[in-house]
Amino acid sequence: MENAPERNPEWYGEQERDRFLDGMFEMFPQWYTFFYITTRLGLRAGEVYAISRDRIRDVPPMLVVDRAVQRGHKDRPAALGPRKNNRVLTLSLTQDVVDAIRWHIKSGFSGFEFLFSEDGCFPKKVHSHARPMRLVQRALGLRELGHHRIGRHSVASQAATGGHSMRAIQAQLGHSSLKSTEQYAHLGKRAQLRIVADLEPASPPHGTLTAPG
Repeated sequence: MENAPERNPEWYGEQERDRFLDGMFEMFPQWYTFFYITTRLGLRAGEVYAISRDRIRDVPPMLVVDRAVQRGHKDRPAALGPRKNNRVLTLSLTQDVVDAIRWHIKSGFSGFEFLFSEDGCFPKKVHSHARPMRLVQRALGLRELGHHRIGRHSVASQAATGGHSMRAIQAQLGHSSLKSTEQYAHLGKRAQLRIVADLEPASPPHGTLTAPG
């Protein structure tokens, strides 16, 4: 049977993600932690912009995501508002994420209140991250995917192909309904097939295609 060619996935695999983060660290270090959080936690752009120091807990390490920066409109500036669906998302943090946040603050890139705003104000279109993202992607020859795809889609897709349950992915992304998460179910099936492939015997007897006797 002929297999139909697969389209390039609309998300980054772990190697692409790591190349992107390395390039961001070298070219735009002030944006490095913004994208590190994006690609590790799967938050929306507005949610990353809204991260403030008082939402970061030390013991145990966690991040409270209850707000998002909403785009401005005409004469209305960007505004800090509740997270989508007004649901509070509390995420446990691994040490690498904690270290990235500490490095960002120690390097002088953080504001007094918000990690990614020095004066507490935000760009009207909430897209200051877009230019450095595109420049790094082009410099490294990476596919030019948007923030939502290199972050939210990539985290969910990497988790699904890694064999994590849809329920766990739903909790990480903060989806109110499992239906929103089930778009990644086909990637979970791919992970299951990889398990079967990895457990293939080195030299199965039937490989000779010669029946006994």
